[in-house]
Amino acid sequence: MITSCTVDDTGREYTDEGTCEACKKTIWKPGEKHEKTTEHIVNGQSCGSSTCTVFTCNKECSGGEHCDHSDNLPSDCSLDVTCENTTIKVGESPNIEVNAEAGKDTEEEDPNAEPCDNCGYIDKLETPHSLQAVDGYPKVTNMNGDELFSNSNGNGLSDFSFGSPGDYKIIYKYYCEKCGTLEDSVTITVKAPCEPYEGSVNIAGFNFQLGSPVNGVYDATNQSCSYSTKAKMNLSLAGTFSVSKDIDGVDISWTVKDGNIISGGISWIGDKDIGKLGFLSGKLKEINISVSQDSEDDNKVKISGGIKFYGELNQDLSLEKIPVAILKKGLNGSVSYKFEYDSATNEQKRFWDLSGLNKFKVEFKKGSKIFAEAAAASIEVDGTIKNLKVKAKPDVEFSSNGYSVKLTESNLTLDAKLYPLDVTPKSGLGKFIIKAPEGLNKDLKMSLSFTEENITGVVKAADIELFGGKLTGKEMSITFDYQFELENIIGKSLKYKHPKFDVEVDVKKFEISSGQLQSFKLNKAELKYEGIAFTLSDSTYEAGKKLSLSAKCKIDSNNEFEVKNFNINQTSGKISIESISVSIEKAPFKIKWNCYI
Repeated sequence: MITSCTVDDTGREYTDEGTCEACKKTIWKPGEKHEKTTEHIVNGQSCGSSTCTVFTCNKECSGGEHCDHSDNLPSDCSLDVTCENTTIKVGESPNIEVNAEAGKDTEEEDPNAEPCDNCGYIDKLETPHSLQAVDGYPKVTNMNGDELFSNSNGNGLSDFSFGSPGDYKIIYKYYCEKCGTLEDSVTITVKAPCEPYEGSVNIAGFNFQLGSPVNGVYDATNQSCSYSTKAKMNLSLAGTFSVSKDIDGVDISWTVKDGNIISGGISWIGDKDIGKLGFLSGKLKEINISVSQDSEDDNKVKISGGIKFYGELNQDLSLEKIPVAILKKGLNGSVSYKFEYDSATNEQKRFWDLSGLNKFKVEFKKGSKIFAEAAAASIEVDGTIKNLKVKAKPDVEFSSNGYSVKLTESNLTLDAKLYPLDVTPKSGLGKFIIKAPEGLNKDLKMSLSFTEENITGVVKAADIELFGGKLTGKEMSITFDYQFELENIIGKSLKYKHPKFDVEVDVKKFEISSGQLQSFKLNKAELKYEGIAFTLSDSTYEAGKKLSLSAKCKIDSNNEFEVKNFNINQTSGKISIESISVSIEKAPFKIKWNCYI
């Protein structure tokens, strides 16, 4: 029999006695179970199972009257705080779950309940307890108990940032008039969000060796880590020039977000010998490169800036396509490797810029004589020079295959490219003055036509004077290459007219080579000299001296005079005849006559 019901200090009701009539064991403490050996009867009610749970008396009673024996026993309040990510990085938030469950009470009888058949007990209505969060909670403290945050505005932890590494305790409190104050907490470990960089880092495609670990600075607003240090840069460039050099003491900085470098900078100023930039001696002068995040696409970065070198040509260079031309030493200036982002095509560009070079000068030289030159006012980014004008030095005389020549006029144009080095003739006209070859009485004028492959020179027959006379007839042309070595000048369909002759004489052969008249031969002709008729049968040129004519003085159709030593002086053009011999036989007469002139 139940003798009494009491209420403990938590507000929970329980009975201090209860005896199972079968096993005579006191089991009245809530939740205790016992084995079923026979039918167990507690306070007149059969357990009806292998174990039975003692029911709680809700008020003072006797004999079991008015006691609740509902299957849903009254429960206490509970608070359980859990966290899925107890280790986080600075700036992150822990994922905390709070399970606060209110207990239930059975203070009122259920008017709809049916009396118990065994004992007439009446079920009671279950009403939840009033469970509320205590003001100021949750709170955040360090492990020493120092309060770091108190929830004063009801926003929970949303107003608190875990901005520094360390261990934090998060405390929750709830209160219930029946259950009292409930408290639970979790401990959170906050690690630095910026993992140190060790070994190396790649910025803008360049590798940097880090001498020691580099710690980052966290930006909670952008949730990013920023680093900066001095490092060794492996400067490796390709394209127009190839560069591979380690550069010490380069200032670098970079910002990382979500594991990706979203911005950065590379800077260095100095004067470091890097060997050759193609045919130029090169020095590294400055590095200034920036990396920034694309404003329209967070997954893209833009690289801008560049690397500056100083290049200088320290010796003359021959040009393959124009053997007499040389690229003069002294070419120098800035050579840059640039980074540009093309917003129209969304492409990142990297390229060499040679437009900072100047003093590009080409000289045309035969032996020690510079007879023409070309200088560029500017150079394109890719190192090309278009329509470079060649200017003649008209007073400079040079030797060409035995000829003495002056280039008096030139509008030849060149196209040039620095890498690979190439200077190509395009087109143009010019003029040569050829000092009178031996055997001619005056200088020759030669018109020039330049093409990419060769040069064509043309001499007008009327411009040629020799043996006191002039030539007429077809132009004479020769073709030669950019060695500027003049070849043979050969005439065809020419005529020779001496001022003392009454007619032009066909030229059988005319050739100039190695700077002198090599051949000059006249065809047979009928001509008058000083009013005397001559029949020219042949001619012989004696280089450097004279032109000897084989001729006869014709009296009539049946009689001719022998002409001896009929010569034209090479230098003066003076005609001389040693003698004219006459031999006439007409019976009964035979006459011989020599006339010496």
